[in-house]
Amino acid sequence: MKKFFNYLTVLLFSSLIVLACSDKDNPPDPDPTPETNEYKYVNDWILENMSFWYLWNDKIPTNADNTKKPGDYFQSLLYNYGNNSGDRFSWIQENFVDLLNSLSGVSKEAGYDYELHGYNPNGVFGFVTYIKPDSPAAAAGLKRGDFFWKINNVSMTQDNYRTLIGQLSDNHTLGLATIGGGYINDGSSISLEVKEYHESPIFYDNVYTINNKKIGYLVYNFFSPNDGDGSIKYDKALNEVFGKFKTNNINDLILDLRYNGGGSVSSAIYLASMIVKNLNTNNILIKRKYNSVAQSEIIAYYGEEFLIDRFKNKIERYDSNDNVLESINLQNVNLPRVYIIASWRTASASELIINGLKPYMDVYLIGGKTVGKNVASISIYEDNDPKNKWGMQPIVSKITNSTDFAEFEMGFQPDVEIDERSYFGDIKPLGDKNEAILAAALEYITTGAAPVKVQKKSIATGDAIRLQKDNRGMYLDSKSLPKFE
Repeated sequence: MKKFFNYLTVLLFSSLIVLACSDKDNPPDPDPTPETNEYKYVNDWILENMSFWYLWNDKIPTNADNTKKPGDYFQSLLYNYGNNSGDRFSWIQENFVDLLNSLSGVSKEAGYDYELHGYNPNGVFGFVTYIKPDSPAAAAGLKRGDFFWKINNVSMTQDNYRTLIGQLSDNHTLGLATIGGGYINDGSSISLEVKEYHESPIFYDNVYTINNKKIGYLVYNFFSPNDGDGSIKYDKALNEVFGKFKTNNINDLILDLRYNGGGSVSSAIYLASMIVKNLNTNNILIKRKYNSVAQSEIIAYYGEEFLIDRFKNKIERYDSNDNVLESINLQNVNLPRVYIIASWRTASASELIINGLKPYMDVYLIGGKTVGKNVASISIYEDNDPKNKWGMQPIVSKITNSTDFAEFEMGFQPDVEIDERSYFGDIKPLGDKNEAILAAALEYITTGAAPVKVQKKSIATGDAIRLQKDNRGMYLDSKSLPKFE
């Protein structure tokens, strides 16, 4: 295993580690003989890195067929791929640039977030969860709570929805639908253009005053310090929100992570530090545990402290030599508890916040059960190899809190369970005090009573279809990653 890394970034999808390998100083030796296997070069690279970094490297099959296409070969190496008791989270992409852009909220899109749900007997419909500001979708009038069941005039089914969803990165038409009487009914259609869109993770924030209580509310949709430009502008914007909360002397905080699938570990550490009661930079937030090979090498090279992340009191930006270029005092609201809105999409860095804060304060969950991702992956790519443009994101470590707890593979259960599907047909904007889940959180805070659980549904919906369209995970910046010489 070659051990020179001049750039690294760790992802935890719920703990992803992004890792970039560069060979510009150590070019590979030319192959003296022509290869009949056109995929051997990339597949050898996949196996080399997986053998060192993969959390289950001792489970990699010895007889995997390296004549397969790289995507299929990568999947053949995964531990119990597709099994709930195995690796559910590792993935690979043909172009590492697209992978890195997606982690920073940059993608070619129309600017709307959605979920897919099944209905009897074989149908699929989409639910628009939020519209991104200044996007083509916003300009076209699409709104949260809209439903669609056709893409480019083709109805979605369990058999074709993946193919149709793949068409959303180009200009497309959505066939909208209405729900009523237990049926999905045809509605109007809407044409949408796509563009390269840079999404901010901070979607909405506000301070509500109810019964003499001041309650801060933040919708935070992924963790990232920037949009790929190397700055810390999103972290600074987050700090400004908490500065506003602090100025308003909020009594309670609602953190809405229902659509947050993860992101930057460094941003997650900052957010946890803004929330935690009695902020102390000596206190441990998380620990990382790798496979025995990688763990022993990291400890030998850096020491065990390198595997620990503690709370922060400053937001900092570093150069490639880990020199501080920018340092800002972190705003901490110092509350005894936090209320987190969660769902089946709440994963990775979001679960790091839940698990990491629990030893230090009361954490209440409202909404649905979280994903249960207690592992970290790394993006591995070669930034200067014309023969290999692939980027992969294998699971490399397990993430625990300060008490070494990480046993939440089945997700965190909510204290107050509210199913957003129960309100299909009457969806309010995010931030509206009457929006079902926010209203439940506000009632719980101000009265101490959990709302009556709503069971009604406007249509007989099946389980939400879990697409990995938000593979941000949880990633660490280069300062937090090993650089072996």
